[in-house]
Amino acid sequence: MRMPETHPKGRLRWLSSLQDAAASASEIIAVSDFTKAEITSLLGVSPDRISVATPGLSPGFLPQNDARLAPVMDRLGLQSGTYYLCLAAQEPRKNLSTLIAAHKALPTEFRRDHPLVLAGAAGWGSQIVGAHDDMVREIGYVPASDLPSLLGGAIALCYPSHYEGFGMPVIEAMACGTPVIASTALGLDTASGDAALRVPPQDVAEWTATMIVITKDKHRREACIQRGLSHASHFSWTETASVVARVLERVI
Repeated sequence: MRMPETHPKGRLRWLSSLQDAAASASEIIAVSDFTKAEITSLLGVSPDRISVATPGLSPGFLPQNDARLAPVMDRLGLQSGTYYLCLAAQEPRKNLSTLIAAHKALPTEFRRDHPLVLAGAAGWGSQIVGAHDDMVREIGYVPASDLPSLLGGAIALCYPSHYEGFGMPVIEAMACGTPVIASTALGLDTASGDAALRVPPQDVAEWTATMIVITKDKHRREACIQRGLSHASHFSWTETASVVARVLERVI
């Protein structure tokens, strides 16, 4: 498996069992073309046995008005339109340390006005986030019902992962009208399309610069929003179900 150092031992044991499962499966469903290619490369499965069914979007992910935003902002102690958001479990693969370093490198006053919010359950190795000041807020797990407003209230979703199979928060943010800065990890290509700003996962200076651009450059920001809304509209659970149904018909 890729990047074994970013997984706990229990998960590595589970991943190692996939070889036998893949070999015995009649067909396999992958969430992206990248994941399909990885299954072929790592598990030796013929591409002909793998179908791609990209995830769809739940109905609540759409641009948020003040009435929807206000209760969630009040409950979380946030101000709409002022914060950068990272929605991810705290574990090494998510690369939060690069994002925290990039945010810390912002000009002092600008940074004070635009905190970084880390939302997501603590995973293994969450101590890598380490000590940081009060301009970085960890709010932990957020209920699914609050996610559209949390995403919709952000300046941008920042998604610096080293490795992903798809990257669901990327299209969820776009559907809410929020610009996305995503890493250049290949697994994020399908979710990002041409709508996200892409930055190498380890380039702290470029992350800092892109965070400033998406905040200050109104024309580029609006272009990202519109491209994101258009891109997100292509992800439908109806289409996902159709692909899965065709696979089940062949297998059963």
